[in-house]
Amino acid sequence: MSTMNHEHRIRLLESKNRKLTLALTVLGIALCGGVLMGQIDPRKVRNVIRAKRFEVINNDGHPVVTLKSWEHGGLLLVQDHQGRPVAVSGSDATGNGTVYTVNPQGNKLVRLGTNATGNGAIAVNDSTGRVVLRLVVNENGGAIGVGNRWGKIVGTLMSNEEGGGEAGAFNAQGRGRKLTPGQTRRTAHLQD
Repeated sequence: MSTMNHEHRIRLLESKNRKLTLALTVLGIALCGGVLMGQIDPRKVRNVIRAKRFEVINNDGHPVVTLKSWEHGGLLLVQDHQGRPVAVSGSDATGNGTVYTVNPQGNKLVRLGTNATGNGAIAVNDSTGRVVLRLVVNENGGAIGVGNRWGKIVGTLMSNEEGGGEAGAFNAQGRGRKLTPGQTRRTAHLQD
């Protein structure tokens, strides 16, 4: 008889617990809805929201978009479902803007930014992060560099000092030729 009494009391307590949980959940949703409805009112929208970091998270709690400040300026970070970076946009350490994509191993695949002289540059890398295609602006105009599987630039197409075009082909050690309209000249070594 006492076992039945205990089982009955436990069932009653479980039933009350479910009802109380449901009531508190409904109350919480109602309170959140009321707060959110107040935020949607255009008269109550703030002109400026200030923070050092904003995050959008997925259902697992991993941040998938982060907008933050860092020591060199602002940064927008897009992450995959596990929180790993896949795209980054912001200011770099030299104060220039940069955008790049990242693979799951953390290697940069495509980077749009600047080169060492502050001119525009695009680098396309293989999955290991080695540069295989480079498009830059230099003191003479534009330049394209094509790399081999080891990341060494072996082909170039660029404008030269005389204002003409120039093409180059090089071996893995950097030795080869540069061709210009009307002449062929040997180069001792390719400068990256």
